[in-house]
Amino acid sequence: MKYKKIIILAAVVIVSLVGLAFFQNSQGLKAPLLVLEPSTIFKTFQEIGEIVPAVERQIYSLHGGLVTQVAVEEGDEVKKGDFLVLVEDEELKFQLQGLQAQLRSLQGEKMQTDQEPKEAQIKSQELMIEQARMDLRSLTKDLERAQKLYDEGAISKVELDEVKNMMKKAKINLELQEQALELLYQTQDSDTGKEQYFLGRADALRAQIDLLKYKIEQCRITAPINGVVANMSLKPGDIISPGMSLMKIFQ
Repeated sequence: MKYKKIIILAAVVIVSLVGLAFFQNSQGLKAPLLVLEPSTIFKTFQEIGEIVPAVERQIYSLHGGLVTQVAVEEGDEVKKGDFLVLVEDEELKFQLQGLQAQLRSLQGEKMQTDQEPKEAQIKSQELMIEQARMDLRSLTKDLERAQKLYDEGAISKVELDEVKNMMKKAKINLELQEQALELLYQTQDSDTGKEQYFLGRADALRAQIDLLKYKIEQCRITAPINGVVANMSLKPGDIISPGMSLMKIFQ
């Protein structure tokens, strides 16, 4: 009887242990809870540098004077050849009209040479020589400024050559005027001498007309390249000096 109780007790213990093991295995694993929320993931960076234009041109004026018109503003886009600034040219235009009138009236002057005192003709020719010398001095200064601007890369070789050509014309004009005065001294009553004198006068007037047209053209400043206007503080009424930087155009 005692042996039977021991067997029953052992069976109860074994069943209890098996039940405990089964209960523990049926439970889930315990772990910390992680909550995920929607969000944006990004990465930023910063670089420091300098923006350099691909092409950049300073705009200069070879001549000084009063600015009468400004056609652009800071930040405007322009194309090559677009009008930018106008420097006063009224006086030059008046001089041009006077020379053109002289050229037209030269034929009538030729017909009056017999009645006109020779001293008056000589005085008139001396004044024309003085004007030719002033033109040459002015273009000599223009060439010096243009050469400096070309060396700095501010103007093109074509623009520099244009100033050189106008200076050559100024030298030729002075020579023609001096030759005309010499012929005037030599003409006396010679018809051939008179003809040469008036031909020389006509050539000299045409040379002066070309010089004035060049100066008037230089008063109208245009864009040398396509680009954007920058570094500009110019307005109508300002007085600019020869070689002064007016603005910058960059691509």
